[in-house]
Amino acid sequence: KWWDFTRFSMEEHRRLGMVAWLNDWTARQFFQDRLRAEREENPSLAGRRLALHTQESKAPGLITVDIPADEEVLHAAAYRKTVDGRLQDSSSEDPAFEDLGAAVKDHRLTWEASEAGWLVAVVTGQPHDLDYLHPSVADRWLGMLLGAYDEELGDFIGETLQAHGTDEVFVLNGSTLYSPALFDRFKTEKGYDPAPHLIGLFHDIGTMTDKIRCDYYDLMSSMV
Repeated sequence: KWWDFTRFSMEEHRRLGMVAWLNDWTARQFFQDRLRAEREENPSLAGRRLALHTQESKAPGLITVDIPADEEVLHAAAYRKTVDGRLQDSSSEDPAFEDLGAAVKDHRLTWEASEAGWLVAVVTGQPHDLDYLHPSVADRWLGMLLGAYDEELGDFIGETLQAHGTDEVFVLNGSTLYSPALFDRFKTEKGYDPAPHLIGLFHDIGTMTDKIRCDYYDLMSSMV
């Protein structure tokens, strides 16, 4: 009966010479919630975002960072912080940086700090919502939403029913999205591997800070 009401609305729009828009809110339920429910059957729909796990040395000694079992380690390193809180990234030959990828075993990183002031950081891909960077998610979303309108109100589409409006910017609120496809495109389009510089999305790493942020968000936004 919801479609009966919606068809009546479209008929009145047509009669009065008005045009209508549809959006996710005019359906009987939120389509993204239905799409999220499909993740159980189709894991390829599942998304990821970047997460940061850190521990800082207060004195010489062993540092341990535990990493959730469902997160993918993208980069791990130790950084000696400067007096102004800046970190030195891997592009420098300065001994203030040490790659710790090999120190991660069974979702745990252990490293012996020689002094206070070292930040041990692990950047991971953390399960999060849907994979908004993959065309299959957009295709399925459009199929569920626009496909239903096409089936029920196809005779109005393109005439009275002219546009789809969405306000789903929430997918980026507080999240930096990640996918293997993004990394592959990054290396091709930006010309370098982003992994060693991901810490720059969370901390000031000097001259590379602006570059990694501009390059990463540029590509991420274009894929969204």
